Amino acid sequence: MTTPTDEVSQELQRAYTYFNNSLFGGTLPNTIVLSYQRESNSFGFYRKRQYVHRSRRETGELALNPSWLPVRSLTESLATMVHAMCRLQQSLVGQHQSRPSYHNRELANYLKQVGLLPRVDGDPNGKETGHRVGHVIEEGGPFDVACRKLLAEGFAFSWVDRHAAALPHTATPEQARAPRLGDHDTTEEPLPNAPVAEVPPPPLPEPAYASLQDKLVYREPTPAGSRRKYQCPGCRTPFWGGHGIEAKCVPCDRYFADVDPASAKARPVRRKLRPVRHQANTRPRANRTR
Repeated sequence: MTTPTDEVSQELQRAYTYFNNSLFGGTLPNTIVLSYQRESNSFGFYRKRQYVHRSRRETGELALNPSWLPVRSLTESLATMVHAMCRLQQSLVGQHQSRPSYHNRELANYLKQVGLLPRVDGDPNGKETGHRVGHVIEEGGPFDVACRKLLAEGFAFSWVDRHAAALPHTATPEQARAPRLGDHDTTEEPLPNAPVAEVPPPPLPEPAYASLQDKLVYREPTPAGSRRKYQCPGCRTPFWGGHGIEAKCVPCDRYFADVDPASAKARPVRRKLRPVRHQANTRPRANRTR
């Protein structure tokens, strides 16, 4: 009997081995750990030296975020795996290693060799190097051709996270972060108690998971200003937390009060004072006569 753990590991290993042979000539090692990991605002990642064996042997980890699998196409999810494999390739044979959160020119060249065009935030007109570098799949490129062959064989991930990362139409972590970053229009305030129109979610982008639409629970992006400042009325000790938290200050035995967020932003500006050099008074004193 095949267990869910076996299915997850076998499918990850199958995809990794297939792209290793078709895009990297089988040069990448099969000793890394393949897993599902939930990272905030991340489709997937590779981290070197993430695991250590009892024999003191170390290896890296390549992971996909299962929360994004049901709301992205299989092609996009597999492209994330190949993107992480390019990081693995650079860690093995690269001459100029990138920092974990940065894509340098050498890593950009590895991505372009497999048909993934590096772009900041996945913007087709974005820069190829820097932070938050995604990719654009090159049409007819090596990855595009190899991925089409794999999907033609009926490949799909059998298990996905029921708690989807965002709404079905939210395709990228950058779009999911947009409401929290204040990128939406807030010039018009809604009327109090105004009815909200219910918009049905669009169909899922991947036909392989279309039958799971009623099983998924979509997590709304966190709205801006959700963190509040609380302060003890007695000792004035502050802390920040979500809306509607009830907390009690143990030394004062009093409940923390919700402070206006506007007052939390009003912090004193500290200026660095320049040292004042005291000079001797060289002016002659006036003669005093009694």
